[in-house]
Amino acid sequence: MTDEALYRHRLWDEFLQAWPRERLASMTLSDYIRCRSQESFTYWLEFKLADLGSIKGGTAIKFGIFERKDPASPSERYEWKEDLGETPEEAYARIHARILATVRAAELGDIDAVEAVELSSLLKWKVAFLYQDRENPVFPCIYGDNYLRGVTGLTRKATHAEAVKKLMAAYDGKEDIFDFCRRLWKDYDRWRQIAPTATSTRGSPSATGRLFLPIRKSRRRTFARSSCA
Repeated sequence: MTDEALYRHRLWDEFLQAWPRERLASMTLSDYIRCRSQESFTYWLEFKLADLGSIKGGTAIKFGIFERKDPASPSERYEWKEDLGETPEEAYARIHARILATVRAAELGDIDAVEAVELSSLLKWKVAFLYQDRENPVFPCIYGDNYLRGVTGLTRKATHAEAVKKLMAAYDGKEDIFDFCRRLWKDYDRWRQIAPTATSTRGSPSATGRLFLPIRKSRRRTFARSSCA
């Protein structure tokens, strides 16, 4: 195991100490997403755990609901996807139930069950990675659909679950999961530089869902538009 992998495992430990399975079961809306807090569940996923696979970028809709910094009125404090409910409480109840379903599937190593959960791809696959059996991982720390397809060489027609299965079929369990994913990513990155035009058939990664950001001794923590509007 490399030093970078050891660092990432320590970060993983910190997250599970802050957000054990038991706390997740009773997580409230303000625990889930809260402006000006660096301890909310979504802040952990997007910022504190960026080195465990980034989901930065895009909009707050990837979390299903978000809180406004300076709402014009109390009724405008939250915004959420309309199909989740009429009130923020209804919307969050559905999001929470789906997160717990993702965790249960991750604990069982059920890739297809995670695929079936109606949450944004970035959110559910990162949650699945974090709450899986760490001794026998079946989920990689690559969350963006196009990035995963690119690493596995699959086309846009492939589902995320199909790409996960193909990637993890090459994992023998001897190499650390972070070192494994990073090695595959480096191989793919080199391939992209050699044959950049071929990404149209192998997937065209966007800025969201990248594998790893460079490790820094002191990462600057800032609020982003994607977690709090």
